[in-house]
Amino acid sequence: MGLAFPPALLSEKMSAGLALAGKTVLLTRARAQSEESVALLSAHGAKCLVFPVISIHTPSEPKPFQHAVASLSAYEWIVFTSVNGVRATLDEVARQKIANAFSNSKIAVVGSSTAHALEDAGVHPTLVAKEFRGDALANDLLATLGEKSRVAILRAKVAREILPDTLRAAGHAVDVIVAYETKPAAPEDAKAIADALGRGEIDFVTFTSASTVEQFCALFGSHALRLLEKTRVISIGPVTTQAAEKLGVAVAKTASPHTVAGLVDALIEVNTSP
Repeated sequence: MGLAFPPALLSEKMSAGLALAGKTVLLTRARAQSEESVALLSAHGAKCLVFPVISIHTPSEPKPFQHAVASLSAYEWIVFTSVNGVRATLDEVARQKIANAFSNSKIAVVGSSTAHALEDAGVHPTLVAKEFRGDALANDLLATLGEKSRVAILRAKVAREILPDTLRAAGHAVDVIVAYETKPAAPEDAKAIADALGRGEIDFVTFTSASTVEQFCALFGSHALRLLEKTRVISIGPVTTQAAEKLGVAVAKTASPHTVAGLVDALIEVNTSP
């Protein structure tokens, strides 16, 4: 195979007694987001193969996003549904040199990873959804918002509509702002991956979003389900699992909590189960 594994964090001798020693894990998320997964999996003895099937891009029409970021102070609540949305917004705030961009607003997020991305920049969210799903955040927000609040949701171009639709149905003014776009990647090593999966050389495949599983299946077409027959699929959360099952992909386990650490724990549990 022409693909190279990221540098192992442990030698083979050191990893021999670890939970994932000798196991190969395929990571399908965007390359920039795979570092945490590689570190955690490698620490448990796994070999990690990074094979991004999607890539993250700035909006194809950037002006609405730029204008929205310049006007964030007009919103009572700002909502982030992913780390990518946070990073894109922080980058644009820096580009425009906006001081105290979030000082007049409360911030709500889905998931601890999204919260940490903000906190690393010195911004502390007011509300973190109890469950890492958009519908859970909608319910948490409805219990917190005042009457007819103005809300900005900074997210991917293509995303589920349950969050904005739920808030609008309750009478709130909601602006959905495209902060980034996910586009299909064209991995050069698709044939090598297909061959490795076909030979049963990849023990686990991880999917961290509906878009990763959808693009994996689109990339390999009619062969996708056959290629996954000799591996075990681990999903980061129920939305990803639903997308997988809709496409006929069998999911061995869904992570709980729906985080990278939860994904690694789920993978270890499946690997160590009788």
